[in-house]
Amino acid sequence: MGLLVNIFIAGLMWFDGSHQHNLNIRGAFLHVLSDLLGSVGAILAGVLMWRYQWWWADSVASLLIAMLVSRSGWMLLQHSLHILLQGTPTQLVHSSIEALIRSESWVEAVHDIHLWSLTGHDTIFSCHIVVSEHLTLKEVQRLLHTIEQRLADQYGIRHCTIQVETHHHHHPAHGCLLQKFAQ
Repeated sequence: MGLLVNIFIAGLMWFDGSHQHNLNIRGAFLHVLSDLLGSVGAILAGVLMWRYQWWWADSVASLLIAMLVSRSGWMLLQHSLHILLQGTPTQLVHSSIEALIRSESWVEAVHDIHLWSLTGHDTIFSCHIVVSEHLTLKEVQRLLHTIEQRLADQYGIRHCTIQVETHHHHHPAHGCLLQKFAQ
C-alpha cells in the first residue's frame, strides 16, 4: 500500500514539473522517491529471502538505497548552499548578459554585475550602466525598460536593479569625492 501511495505522489510531482524549479519541492520529491525505493527494496529483498533464502538481500538492498539517497541528498545540499551563498545561477553567464546590455546604443559601459538566486528559480540581477549625460530622463527610462524587458525575455530575469551613471560619477571603487576632500 505504501509503495502504491509513493508511486502516485511521485508521479504527481514528476508530471507537475515543479520539482525542477523549486528547491523545497525537489527535497520533498527526493524524500518521496527514497520512500518509494525503500518500499521496492524491501519487497524485492523479501521475495528473494522467501524464495531463495538469500538472507543477505535485505542488507544489499538497504546499502543500494542508502547510496542513492545519499547521492541525491548531497546534490540537494550543494544546490542549497549555492543559493545560500548567493552564487551565480549556473545557467547564466556574466559575459553574455553584459554583451546584451552593451548592445543598447545609449549604454557606454557596464560594471558591477551581480547575479544570484534567492529560491533557485527567481534570479536577482543588479548592475551599473554608464550613459551619456545628455540623455533625458524619458530616454533613460525607455532604456531601462528595454534592458529589463530583454533580460526577462532572453534570460528569465524578472527582478533587476540597474543604477544609471555618467562618466562624471565617482564610483567608490575609483575613490569617493568625500575621501579626496578629507585628504
